[in-house]
Amino acid sequence: MQLDSPRDVASYRLPSSGDRPVKQFGIVLQDTEYLVLKTSLLTVGTLDANLVHPRDVSLETEGRGHGGDRADPSGDPTSSGEDVALIARLVEAGLLMDIEVVDHLILADGKIL
Repeated sequence: MQLDSPRDVASYRLPSSGDRPVKQFGIVLQDTEYLVLKTSLLTVGTLDANLVHPRDVSLETEGRGHGGDRADPSGDPTSSGEDVALIARLVEAGLLMDIEVVDHLILADGKIL
């Protein structure tokens, strides 16, 4: 399946990730043509916290490109300071490993905004 926009990825992931009672962090691995290679749920957190480390993503990607998605039980899809810091760390780690972080999504309240 080809997902070549953040909206496409959100539509693809929302049924399984967008309406959960706790925070989750997952990735969608894609090739250079934006074809889905694999999706993975990496961590399940609590109502208001989720610990993710670039090493978790690195182990899952095995040298493939990826985009990340988060599920937020608050229903608020706005990036928090923690979200922004996490994505910055993932982008930095990706540069070192030649893995492009294409985008990030926060899926919340079962909606695509």
